[in-house]
Amino acid sequence: MDKTIDFEWYKVFYEVAHRGSVSGAAADLAVSQPAVSQSIRNLEQAFGTRLFHRRSRGVELTETGRKLYSYVRESYRLLKMGERAVLELLDLSATSLLIGAPEDLGSYLLTPLLTEFRRRYSAVALHARIRNSREIVQEIQEGSLEAGFVSLPVDTEGLEVRELMDVEDVFAAGPQFAELKDTKISGPELLKLPLAAPSEKSSPRSILNSFLQPPANWVPAYETDGPEGIRRFVSAGLGIGFLPRSILDLSAPEEDLFVLNLSGDLPLRKVSFVYRRDVSPAGGLELMLDLIRNFQ
Repeated sequence: MDKTIDFEWYKVFYEVAHRGSVSGAAADLAVSQPAVSQSIRNLEQAFGTRLFHRRSRGVELTETGRKLYSYVRESYRLLKMGERAVLELLDLSATSLLIGAPEDLGSYLLTPLLTEFRRRYSAVALHARIRNSREIVQEIQEGSLEAGFVSLPVDTEGLEVRELMDVEDVFAAGPQFAELKDTKISGPELLKLPLAAPSEKSSPRSILNSFLQPPANWVPAYETDGPEGIRRFVSAGLGIGFLPRSILDLSAPEEDLFVLNLSGDLPLRKVSFVYRRDVSPAGGLELMLDLIRNFQ
């Protein structure tokens, strides 16, 4: 590099790469197009290489430009998070928290925690997206979610993990399968029955598959993201359902649902709160972590 880089050039570079055009970046930055072009030339001269290919309909990052953009984009995201954190410290009403939660956790198990958060911090705008645990982790890593509740096992590389609770998953049936009530049943035997299962990419499905050891071509009789659909499947007498015991406990007495006795053990599912390890908790995230510490 043959000269000191002005960090304003990085801002211009980010906008041009983000918009894919000099004119679009100039409009966003409220500066002239020649000024934007000059900043890009200055940055390219400083690195001694081209960062953009000029096209008839805009610009396109070179291989070097794409590498630089990946770092500049991340730095820009962190700066925006820092800016928001400072504003939130000055005004709690400006504080927000965007989290993810799987349907079986967000709808039932986490309700007391989220209710208490809203009671304590009513000025904080709490937003929740229903996703499966893998999607939540991916969106946190990408920065589109600040944090989330997930069921382990799931790959949490780069994330801070705060364990919350254990969830017991069970196989449940209705009176139509009363003959199974006083017997122990194995995974291979369960595979011969109509089963309602969580979706393929969910953490509960991983636990289910580890117990059943199904063949590669196995397809459950019913598959859904949420446990409520599985409970209804079981209640209708259509088959056996795999769902959290806490969901089963909410069923009406007249449904007469029962838990099957298994010949093997099902591991408990670990529920954790996760967020990026490289982010210092502030604002709504800091408040949620404080509540979790006192909630356990």
